[in-house]
Amino acid sequence: MVFRVCNDRDMHAAEELSEFTETALTVRGMDVRVFESDLVTGPAFVLIHGFGVSSRYFGPLARELSKYGRVLVLDLPGFGKTHDPDHALRLPGFAHVVNEVIRTLDVVEPVLVGHSMGTQVAVEALLRAPGLSRAAVLAAPVVNDRERRAGLLMWRFVESAVKEPPASAWDSIRGFLHSGPRWLLRDFGPMLTYRIEDRVPDIAVPITVVGGVGDHIAPPDWCRRLAERCTNGNVVIVEGAAHQMIHTSASQVAEVALDLAKSGVQRPTKTGEGEQVRRSPGAKPPGLPPCGD
Repeated sequence: MVFRVCNDRDMHAAEELSEFTETALTVRGMDVRVFESDLVTGPAFVLIHGFGVSSRYFGPLARELSKYGRVLVLDLPGFGKTHDPDHALRLPGFAHVVNEVIRTLDVVEPVLVGHSMGTQVAVEALLRAPGLSRAAVLAAPVVNDRERRAGLLMWRFVESAVKEPPASAWDSIRGFLHSGPRWLLRDFGPMLTYRIEDRVPDIAVPITVVGGVGDHIAPPDWCRRLAERCTNGNVVIVEGAAHQMIHTSASQVAEVALDLAKSGVQRPTKTGEGEQVRRSPGAKPPGLPPCGD
């Protein structure tokens, strides 16, 4: 692995992560970008983006977490401003990249924060390097085990997108356009068929699954089922949040990550006992049902 510090601040993520130091890494000949906070003490967090997007939409969450510890936000190979790899990576390849970044930059027992497809990468990273990371937040995990069909998943994306603020929805659209149809099509199939619910039982470290009431891609009932499959799992449902919760409900997701970083261990709970409900700004007031299913 080789790396260099980038100085061209007009890059894709500059608007949201301008206060972070950008580093270009090469892992097995593949281009990776890392945006790192100035604070290097306290707990560490590694943020892993979802399908077709990049580090850019992690801006609000990264800034919130950077108040408390070391934050690294990744652009995986083929996403953001990274160069396309010579061959399409599968989830194990992305997981290897994440673990190599953690080792190379001497990140000590981070909490992995994956969003959407990034939850799959986080799970594989934990499985392939036990003991390297201390816990994981799976925000808006995919794919719902009852809706593992391409056409339906795309329709759920549209349903969720209309509930997002325009700026958040535009970040996703821009990321898809930048990645291009060739790479999106290659990544979409493995993401669709990956059975995350069959992988999490083999992970010993604490996992918190975070769902949004307005998320049609990863609805609350699916998040509860996934948390129940975890050996050491919990679930948090955020009112007023849809699929892009890491952008629109950053403070609530940050609270979850900080709880995991502070506790280090988590008592295994059934979701009926351990479920938490948190509210985003503008969410419906208390007294209304917390979940939309």
